[in-house]
Amino acid sequence: MLYSDEETFSLLDMYATWNRCFTAQEVAEWSGEITDHDSLRQVFHNDPRFISLNQAQLGPEYFLPEKTAFRWWANFNLRLATIQQTRLTERQLTSALNSLRLEGKWDSPPVDLLNYGRQFGFVVPAWSPGFCVFPIAYLLSQLTSVGLRQARETFTDFASPEIRNDALQRTTKEVIESWLSGFNGRVSHIVKCREGIPPYNKMTLAELGSIHGCTRERVRQIERNFWRKMVSPRVIRESPLVATLLAELLRRQGSLALDTGQENTALVCFLVKCLGLPYVQTKVGRLSLLGYSETDVTELSFHGSVAEATNASRVAERLDCGPLPGLGHNDLNHIASAIAKNRFSRITRQEKVYLALRHIGKPAHYSEVTETFNALFPDDQMSERNVHAVLSRCAEPNVEQYGIVWVRIKGTYALKEQGYERPSLGIFEAVAKIVEEKHAETGRPVHISVIGAELGRDRRLVDPASFAFATGANERLEQVSKGYFVPKDPDHETRPEIPANDLDTILREFRAARTD
Repeated sequence: MLYSDEETFSLLDMYATWNRCFTAQEVAEWSGEITDHDSLRQVFHNDPRFISLNQAQLGPEYFLPEKTAFRWWANFNLRLATIQQTRLTERQLTSALNSLRLEGKWDSPPVDLLNYGRQFGFVVPAWSPGFCVFPIAYLLSQLTSVGLRQARETFTDFASPEIRNDALQRTTKEVIESWLSGFNGRVSHIVKCREGIPPYNKMTLAELGSIHGCTRERVRQIERNFWRKMVSPRVIRESPLVATLLAELLRRQGSLALDTGQENTALVCFLVKCLGLPYVQTKVGRLSLLGYSETDVTELSFHGSVAEATNASRVAERLDCGPLPGLGHNDLNHIASAIAKNRFSRITRQEKVYLALRHIGKPAHYSEVTETFNALFPDDQMSERNVHAVLSRCAEPNVEQYGIVWVRIKGTYALKEQGYERPSLGIFEAVAKIVEEKHAETGRPVHISVIGAELGRDRRLVDPASFAFATGANERLEQVSKGYFVPKDPDHETRPEIPANDLDTILREFRAARTD
């Protein structure tokens, strides 16, 4: 049986303040009078004060008070901020989450609890699988001790859904406007105009001096005095700055990358600056990054190969290992896409030809490269002649720009990064050298299959027709029987031209040898 409505409400109120997970069976055993576990479980499901932690119905279903979940994630971020740790493996996170259980352990983070943390940006997926990032912890780690205490008090208040929702409904603009109204009108106007806070655009000292009837140096003093006050612990304690920043981070689900073109970005950056935290406007993608300085974003000038620099995934992989520890998957993807787009807009025709050859993924004739080039870059069409000219220039010996190599097949090119090299000898010379060396080694005629195998060690790509001519019409070789060759005696008379049928036979034997 279940309790009466009044008793049930009392039971729910008691467990709504529980500081760990529990099961319906645990509640029933504690009460000693409840036998209908399914109905009890449904009661907890219907109450918004509880979160169901049911990992795809594997094992018992746990419930966790929503207030407890919020407090746990907030306190965990505060602890990470204290030790300046903003990135964990999923195993490390699971170990920490197990503190919410009295008995037993989870093997992986409960999906519902993880999604709850992501809802507020307390935890976000990293670019690398198996890792989690804590952007709020990253920003909190840069606050002063006074700011950190304010954050702790704010999170304690935000554990109440009513207080939290009220804070989230107030916009950053409303709070900043209200706060600045407490300053002298001239001070407020100068600060807004200097920082470009909407609806004002950024103005120079001289322009503001003209408006307020004072010198530019006086405007500078007013601005400097304002920022001097901002470093005072009393201002931080008595202002709504920390609470407003945390509310903004919760609304943004922990994103630290802001679109510079949006009105709210200037307000958030001003808020961050008031708290003494860094922010930087990147040179690509119109992005502002909270918590980072100019030094931190030097790697955004990506210096990888053109193929890497125009591939957003490869750029994100590089940045994920760089000095941007507080950025999760979405932020990194946003930044990497902007970098790749910017680099792609500046690539040269030579780089485009390289990308076309790379897109094909194997040795290709310049006619095929031209077709791919024009498909990839419809706004910059090239003729076969021009593409061939670019390829031949890039593939010149001792140059091989972008790793483009000629594979000694007429009009055919490949890339070093795909394992191809320019053969050191022409195919006629290479075949003759192989026969001479093998004949000297064994004293016997060399079969065409041996020649083909040895030739394949020097070059990955061999044109069958060229090979047939290089053996059957090679002035340095003599065919002594079907498929067998020896070096030609220099004093030997010139051999008559080999019939086409014999060349066809050599060609078939070579293909058969390559197949075997």
